[in-house]
Amino acid sequence: MRSAIVVGSVLMVSLGAVEPEDVLIAGAPTWTARPFVQPSNVRPALRWNSTIYPLSRPDVDWIATIPAPEIAQSGVAEITVLDLDRNVAQLPVYQPVCLPVSSRSVLFDHRRGRVIGEALGATSGLVAVDHRSGQLLHQAVFPTRVAGLAAGPGLDSLFAHGNNWVHQLDATTLETRTRYQHLAPRTSISAMAASPVSPGTFAILTEGDVPVALLVDGATARARSWILPGRPGSAAFSPDGRAILVGVWGVGLVELAVEPDGLSERRALLAPSADFDLAGDRFYFASGDVWDATTFEQIGHLATGSPVVDDPARDRIYTGDGRVFDRATLLPLGNRAVHGGVIARWGESGLIVAAGGCVVSHETPAAAPAPSFTAGGVVNAASGRSGSVSPGEIVAIFGERLGSASGRIADWRTAFDLAREIGHVEVFFAGIPGVVLFARSDQVNVVVPFGLPDRQAIRVQVVHGGIPSSQVEIRRAAAAPAIFTQNASGEGLGAILNQDGGLNGTSRPARRGSVVAVFATGGGRVRPPGVDGRLNWLPLPVLDAPVHATVGGQDAEVLFAGPAPGLIAGALQVNLRIPEALAPGFHPVRLAVGGIESPGGVLVNLE
Repeated sequence: MRSAIVVGSVLMVSLGAVEPEDVLIAGAPTWTARPFVQPSNVRPALRWNSTIYPLSRPDVDWIATIPAPEIAQSGVAEITVLDLDRNVAQLPVYQPVCLPVSSRSVLFDHRRGRVIGEALGATSGLVAVDHRSGQLLHQAVFPTRVAGLAAGPGLDSLFAHGNNWVHQLDATTLETRTRYQHLAPRTSISAMAASPVSPGTFAILTEGDVPVALLVDGATARARSWILPGRPGSAAFSPDGRAILVGVWGVGLVELAVEPDGLSERRALLAPSADFDLAGDRFYFASGDVWDATTFEQIGHLATGSPVVDDPARDRIYTGDGRVFDRATLLPLGNRAVHGGVIARWGESGLIVAAGGCVVSHETPAAAPAPSFTAGGVVNAASGRSGSVSPGEIVAIFGERLGSASGRIADWRTAFDLAREIGHVEVFFAGIPGVVLFARSDQVNVVVPFGLPDRQAIRVQVVHGGIPSSQVEIRRAAAAPAIFTQNASGEGLGAILNQDGGLNGTSRPARRGSVVAVFATGGGRVRPPGVDGRLNWLPLPVLDAPVHATVGGQDAEVLFAGPAPGLIAGALQVNLRIPEALAPGFHPVRLAVGGIESPGGVLVNLE
């Protein structure tokens, strides 16, 4: 079984959709990914989940060898491609889940989040599985192999057909409601369509010496037929259910009126192909031609002949060969879907693709509204001020669809290192991943990479569940110092420890002449270079730039300024001596790193 994934517009990773039992039976210790990489002058690597695998090129193809246990596990695999020379991650992250459903006959029930289709490896079974996990929900057995599926109005009923039978099914349980046997004696059913307005009503096309279109009214069990003038292709009902549209090879498109006493030909039109998709108000022919379904006039041409999913809500068209088109202009937008498969159905949470013998559920950048934020929503986590980012700075990003509804905190990769992402949320600064500390739908806290390039502006991007936001441009600063406050507002009592280790406050003032520890962020680069995600531990690096402090407007002696021991790299600690000449009460505290001063409003209480 094989499926394919397109990463960004420059990389294609062909995936062997391997089940755990397949690996056990084959005894294969490794699995090989063969990516296609452009441009050719990069030094790429493949990151599978959190592990980076180097790519070798023994011949024409790039190859990544991945241990089979990494592949043979349930759930979602996240794939990113890295350019090792520039430490840049290409647009990630596609999330494939191989489902135990054959690609022969498949339907996506978006209302219930299920894929319905022929059981993989079975000869006459139909299954409903959860489209995210692949968990089996319901199953049914039929006289012979299922050849096609169609959904009734509102997905409240389903129809399955074989060579000469049709079963109407309960859409939830897959139990048979009505059986229709011997509908095509001495012939076979080649296509089926369900009425969009009349539950239980369907049409079939039969092949044989005398091809026929047969309309069956489920309420009355009455059948009406019309002899086709040639070999049948596709079939579909008009949106109002008053006509059946039939593709006929050598003829074109035939419109049959559904009348009380039978079927009658309304018109026959020359058409570019007998195979088509009727999606919304358009015909999409296998030749690539696009027709208006009301006027039957050509409105354009798609540079593809594969099956189509029409998505008017997003003004896009998705095709089974992995391309996305602008719905208004029919111009290509790039390869952002799945390559090499046939799209079965489009849903709010992703793409269901029949590819290479199995069905794959994909979360793709086209699958849902993207994360959204503005430059003004990227703020220093201590001060709440926006305008710039600096190496190692802890920032908060506020926006929409940035993560899951319930917040997630950072995950430990090792005893001293945090993972770069949490809850399928990643944040990139000039293509370099930051360390995500907290992620929720409206807020992400992240440490800016220490290796931020020396540029005037940096592009910031949030990726949630494989869906990338737009790249937002923000000014790069050498430093952006700010002191954390106890109420997290950026003003008021600072996150300051007295010399005895107690938290400075209204009832716990600091003595004049004592040493206090001030906690901050935004100090810029350190020597030796900071390690993203690492806990600060001995020996501690030092800040590249000099640090100056004032309390109550008076210079304060700085005894130590550097990474805060035991906290994440990016958190700073400045030990300073309170000037003796200050009066009791609340006084402002400010830091300056390399001449860049922290915002005012942060206070320390003196006795």
